[in-house]
Amino acid sequence: MKVLNYITCTNILLKKLGVVDSDICSFCNLSREEIEHMIFTCSVSQNFWNDFKWYWYCNTKETILLSLKDIIVGVLAGNGNDFLNYCILVGKSVIYHCKRNNRKPSLQSFKLLLCKKYHTELYIAQKNNILHIFHKKWKFKP
Repeated sequence: MKVLNYITCTNILLKKLGVVDSDICSFCNLSREEIEHMIFTCSVSQNFWNDFKWYWYCNTKETILLSLKDIIVGVLAGNGNDFLNYCILVGKSVIYHCKRNNRKPSLQSFKLLLCKKYHTELYIAQKNNILHIFHKKWKFKP
C-alpha cells in the first residue's frame, strides 16, 4: 500500500478511472474515500485501530495512542518502536486488503496475518540460524 506517495487506489481514484461508480467509502458508505479516511478517520477503521491498541496492550502492557501521522509514517517518538511500526504496517495492509475484498477490517484478520508472518519469519530464522535476531524483533507471539 503506497500511502506515503498518495497512490493508493481509493474509490476517488477508481471513480476517476471509471472502475467504480462511486467515490464513497467502501466501509462506512458515508464519506468520500480519501486515503486518510480509509485508513484512519472512517468509523470502521477507527474501530479496527481501537481493537489494535487493545490487542497491543494485552500483549505488551503498553498503552499506545495512534494519530493519523503515526498510522501513515509510523511512531517516530521514543526508541524501540520497530515492532509496533511493523504491526501498524500489517494493520494498514489488512485494511487495504479488506477494502479490495469488500470486507470490514477486523482484529481477527490482523491476528491471522500477523501469525502467518510470525511463522514465516521463524522458519527463515531457524533455517539461517539467526533466532536471536528473530526473538529481538518479536515482542510477543501472536
